[in-house]
Amino acid sequence: MLALSDPAWALLQGPYGSSQYVPEMLKQLQAGYDGEIADTLYWEELYHQNTLYTCTFAAVPYLVDIALSSSDTSIRADIYNICGIFEAKNVNPLHTKVPLEFARDQVELDADLAEYIYEQYQQAIVRLTGLTEEMVLYAKDHEGDVGKRYVLAAGAAFQGYRCVAFMLQSFDTGDEYTLDCPHCGTPLYIWPLEQSDVLVVYDKDPVNSKKPGSPFDPTRLIGP
Repeated sequence: MLALSDPAWALLQGPYGSSQYVPEMLKQLQAGYDGEIADTLYWEELYHQNTLYTCTFAAVPYLVDIALSSSDTSIRADIYNICGIFEAKNVNPLHTKVPLEFARDQVELDADLAEYIYEQYQQAIVRLTGLTEEMVLYAKDHEGDVGKRYVLAAGAAFQGYRCVAFMLQSFDTGDEYTLDCPHCGTPLYIWPLEQSDVLVVYDKDPVNSKKPGSPFDPTRLIGP
């Protein structure tokens, strides 16, 4: 991982410029996970207005270490879900060595160090997949569809299904959501069953093809 004392943090970028304050916030979370500090770090420094930054990739390995060393399941779930949000928004191709964000933000960092930062990020994401079963069971025991939905989204993101993950994160109850199948590109439509919170995947638009007075009839249900 990029050492918290490394001067490269001042070169990495966040939404408001240099990420020089991120290491101190990570140190505070290592000393004791504080929700307010965590929220400020996540939403003001690492992920702002649906955008990832170069400092995000450097910070995630530390967050994963905090999650895996914590005995508090709620802390693990918090970090699992936020990293799922990050990875769902990661638009870098599979074999990318240096994330596109480095060129976008014109970060003047040695290419080898940039590759190392992203390599460490990817390894951290893989480590989080080991929490998936625990997180699913945890979500089942807690009220609120949002928590369950974000756990499912994170699990999908960590398995490489980023577009599915982003759809799950963005879905708002009662609204139809569309996406393209990550394997074949076929348009898919997400819609809740009538009088139910169950979401179904259709390969034809259930709104426009629905017969008046008839329940939705999916022609194909797509599994994970």
